[in-house]
Amino acid sequence: MGVRWAFRHVVLAVVAGSVWLGCDRPQGDLTAPHHQPATFSMVDQSGRQFVSVDYPGATYTSAQSISPTGEVLGRYGGDDGFEHGFLLVRGAITAVPPVPGAFLSAPNRVNSRGVIVGTYDDDVGEHGYVLAGGSFRTIDFPDNSEVTAWGISSNGTIVGLEDPARDFIHAHGYALRNGDTTLIDFPAAVGTFPTAISDNGNIVGSYLTSDFFTTGFLWSGGKFTRVHVPNSTYD
Repeated sequence: MGVRWAFRHVVLAVVAGSVWLGCDRPQGDLTAPHHQPATFSMVDQSGRQFVSVDYPGATYTSAQSISPTGEVLGRYGGDDGFEHGFLLVRGAITAVPPVPGAFLSAPNRVNSRGVIVGTYDDDVGEHGYVLAGGSFRTIDFPDNSEVTAWGISSNGTIVGLEDPARDFIHAHGYALRNGDTTLIDFPAAVGTFPTAISDNGNIVGSYLTSDFFTTGFLWSGGKFTRVHVPNSTYD
């Protein structure tokens, strides 16, 4: 399990630290904002405003993603020793509720409509989930795969990994829209790991080569483009 999770964190890029809020949108379908807002900490020379994101009382806070309309989704360490999710909208921090019955629940992306996708673990294994309108929906595959949900577009297309081998390394990518699933496998790759989808349907992620190097990809219009930084050990 330790090797698997270490490799997961190498492959799946996570946005951390300070974030720029350039948009304004009313809060979606979560609990009431926390009484203590985030602290606006800096304005750069171009007039962009940066925010220091610290969930009140947390042991750590990390920003995970930002929607096209400016909502920031992230995670924080609670005093219970577990990781929890938060949503930052117009300076107010809101707790993202955990999946009922899960012992680990991690939100990954939020779209412009306030719909969140994430991953949770229970006694059976790992599952993807969707949180919309205050209700959870589980994403599972019929082959007993472990599933993650990593990205969602504004029209509700979800991308992530389905892992029938349950080792993460040999995972397949998928795109899910209105119950229809498309598998995304980079040619000759050991595993394919989509992490985000844009509102125009472009999908980005990484894939694992046969010699166990990770390289980035863009999937657009049903075609793959390799994304590689020269002299890098992984992308």
